[in-house]
Formats: sequence, structure tokens, C-alpha cells
Amino acid sequence: MKKKLLYFLPFFLSVTLHAGNLIGNPSFEEGIPRRLSSPVNHWSIRSFKEVFQFHSIDSSQARTGKRCALISIPEGNPKAAAYFTPSNKIRVEAGKKYRFSVWSKGNAGTLTLTRYDAEGGYAGIGGVKSAVVKAGDEWHETIIDYLMPASEKGSWLISMHLGFSGEGEIRYDDASVTEVVPKDTKLSISWNSGIEMFTEKMYLKPMSA
Repeated sequence: MKKKLLYFLPFFLSVTLHAGNLIGNPSFEEGIPRRLSSPVNHWSIRSFKEVFQFHSIDSSQARTGKRCALISIPEGNPKAAAYFTPSNKIRVEAGKKYRFSVWSKGNAGTLTLTRYDAEGGYAGIGGVKSAVVKAGDEWHETIIDYLMPASEKGSWLISMHLGFSGEGEIRYDDASVTEVVPKDTKLSISWNSGIEMFTEKMYLKPMSA
């Protein structure tokens, strides 16, 4: 009987897996304009009466889908500030890493994260992270990787603000919060069975036909 040899060639890979998006309505597709309220579902806006009108939804320049969030502050309001923020704070767990991301175009803005305890109490300035959202005429991504120290224990809440201040405008689209899960995986390749996942040591095994 003819014998065939099946060779396994394992490679050690470190891959990064991203879980599902923890934000509702991340591309601002759901919702209708409402007077003195947020124009999109699952998102809140800065609640000062003077800045309600600076928040809107734009259907002309979306990155994906049909709509994006727009903050437009007209001349004569150099100290005005506005933002979009998920209506519900994002629950995170100690010892885990999370990626906060948003796409933007227009003037420079800010992506700001603020941490709260599980009951919603402010965790202090040490729990705040912020990144400058650079100005640009093309859509570009801004990312903050947030590692919750294992020493903090339990679960925490994070608020995410897509902000802008001063005169001008900025568009935001495709916001996301995902857990970053590093996972060690071994991959083996065999000449007659394609690619398969393999977790044992390399071996040479005779196969009979």
C-alpha cells in the first residue's frame, strides 16, 4: 500500500482580535432632527442652550452610509464649544485594553475619554485621556488605545467626547470602541490539506492511502 507523508510546518503568530463595536449607531445613520435635542439616536450633545444649534447631521459628505455628524460654529462665537457623546457611558473591565476610534474631516477637534467608577462617580483627572483630531480636507482616523490597569479591579465607565471649539466646522463618522484581545495562535501548513490551525508541536506523521 502506498504511503504518503503529511508535513506540518507550524508558525507562532501573535494576532490581535477586535470584539464588536460597543457604541450604538456609530455611523450616525439613525435619528431625526429635534428641537433642543440630539439629532441622532444613541448620542447626546452639549446641553448648553446657546450651542444646541451648532450640532447637526450632514447628508452630503458622509464617509460611509448616508450621514455623518456635523459641528458647525459660525463666526462671532470664538469661545463656543460643542461635542457629540454616546448617550450611555461605555463599560470597561480592569486589565483589558480598548481601542477608541473616530474618523473626521474639517477643522481640528478633540477626542476625549473620561473615566468614572461603576456608579458613575468621576474618577479624577488621572482617568482622562485626550487626543488632537487633526485638521484635514480628507477623512482620517484618530485612535486612542486605553488600557485599564488590572490593579483598578472590577468594571468602570468611560465617556467618549467628539469635540470642537472655536469658529469653523468638523464632521465625524464611523466611531467605534472595541476590546483589543491579544491571542497567541499557532498556524500550520500542510502540502495536501491547505492551511489549518494547529496547537501541538511540529511532527511528521505517515498517512496511508
